[in-house]
Amino acid sequence: NICFVTVYDVDLCGADGSILQSGITTTTTTTTSSSSTTSVTEDDDDDDDHNDGDTTTTTKERKCTTFIVLCPPRTFVHLCSLSPNQQQQQQQQQIINQEEEVHIINDNIITSWSQVEIENDVQPWSSHSNVDDEHEYLLRFPFGGATTDDDEQTTEDDDDDTTATCYYQCTQSEHGQLTHFFHGNYHAIDFACPVGTPLYSPVNGIVVDVRDKRRKQKQKSQDGGDNEDTDKSSGSSGKHDTEEEVSGIATKNLFHWNSIMIQVVDDGATPTTTTTKSLSSSSSSTTATSSPEKESVDETTAAADNNPLYIEFVHIQTNSCIVQVGDVVRKGQLVCRSGSVGFSPEPHLHLAA
Repeated sequence: NICFVTVYDVDLCGADGSILQSGITTTTTTTTSSSSTTSVTEDDDDDDDHNDGDTTTTTKERKCTTFIVLCPPRTFVHLCSLSPNQQQQQQQQQIINQEEEVHIINDNIITSWSQVEIENDVQPWSSHSNVDDEHEYLLRFPFGGATTDDDEQTTEDDDDDTTATCYYQCTQSEHGQLTHFFHGNYHAIDFACPVGTPLYSPVNGIVVDVRDKRRKQKQKSQDGGDNEDTDKSSGSSGKHDTEEEVSGIATKNLFHWNSIMIQVVDDGATPTTTTTKSLSSSSSSTTATSSPEKESVDETTAAADNNPLYIEFVHIQTNSCIVQVGDVVRKGQLVCRSGSVGFSPEPHLHLAA
């Protein structure tokens, strides 16, 4: 099994007693309170509503440490211990605050694991059936600074490519030991790049999947219903909608990501009509039966369609896609911008085949 374990807000020690490096997770919440007035006519539609409201955006950052463990069944692993230095520091802070006549609750001192917030997810693991699997197709470099004669001359929003360079650091290769060691992610490469870096299609193909929106949630009122107040006499209503975007290394971030997937189509070929799934390590469901090892197409369909090739960009910037499902794209055409959405230790492009 692959075990993801996240421990929040505390310092942890490894086997040798040294403090383990921690990271962060961020949640950006956008809340929109709208008041819409609708006049019903024969030609009326949803887009004709007049919406007036306020939008507020808040970002919460939390310290956390995440362990990614490939563990055989019925095996116990001692991952870490609470840092004694942390307890001493909190006790010292309590003494200082008491001298300043500030009331301190003793529960703030972490003395046991019962006081620590922990989240985890366990998924079945499978190795790749053919680690040397290759497809005879040469990909274009997905960033600016590298052009070929076959590149599409794109004019939409690509003149400000100030981050273009001839090189980008590869932070995790194929079969990388962080998150590229299982079937669905085996043939993937990570490139470090700033948020907003333009990304260009590495292939000629057709867009089969786009996910670049924030996760929507509707606020609930205290009685359990939707938080919406309606003035029936005037036809106006008010409601609160929230959207969330996550980044960082918390386990829960595995289930919320942005991506775009393109099926490779050679000149003169016809794209298949198979239903595709995400190649990323993320899952669209938080149930225990959902595996992070998503495949682009099942083996039977792939064989029937002469093993089509799919390319996926993951962690892309929200609302950055300038193409949609069904669009035909050419090699070198601007399609979106890089980001850090989902399970992402740092801004980077996850390029999967």
